[in-house]
Amino acid sequence: MTPRLGRIRLALPLAVLLATVASTVNAQNAEGIGVGLKGGLLFSSLDFGRNDDLIQNRTGLIGGLFIGGNRGGLIGVEADILYARKGSRLPTNRDLDIHMLEIPVLLRVNAGSRSLSGIGVYGLAGPAMDFRLKSEFNGVDIIDFTEGYDVNLVFGGGIEITRFLAEVRYNRGLRNISKNFSASNEIKTRAWALLIGVRFN
Repeated sequence: MTPRLGRIRLALPLAVLLATVASTVNAQNAEGIGVGLKGGLLFSSLDFGRNDDLIQNRTGLIGGLFIGGNRGGLIGVEADILYARKGSRLPTNRDLDIHMLEIPVLLRVNAGSRSLSGIGVYGLAGPAMDFRLKSEFNGVDIIDFTEGYDVNLVFGGGIEITRFLAEVRYNRGLRNISKNFSASNEIKTRAWALLIGVRFN
């Protein structure tokens, strides 16, 4: 594959996500699009298939901007732009870290108070694209051995108390991210995230 074709394949999923976000901005309620920040801990691992029992979880960070969600309605769409560090700890304390820009577009179902001064709960589900920023194995750059993007399914839920929120998410990678790193196994990401945040409007 030529570098140009590779860039086109990388740009197409992002274009679809951005188009979805744009349609959401036009469709959500007249009170305006909710915007806020969220961040927290990411408990991640890598699925090495039959060698999975050798892998330990690794704690990283996740955080960034969220847009939408339609707090004032029953159903909305939320789009996030997040930095995430995923990875695992291998035997002899060797670490595999993959730094990513994560862009989920999630269906959100709201319950409870629809006022920003009340208490509400919500559920989330949908796809996410992860674009690799950096890959390291025990501190050594391995960007040539991991794929440039990943596709994920995200499920979660949370509670909003006035403008503050607490949320839990599960993120399951669907794509083999290994490129000449593991000859005998696929490598897929998986992670739990605990997030707190604040809504600006």
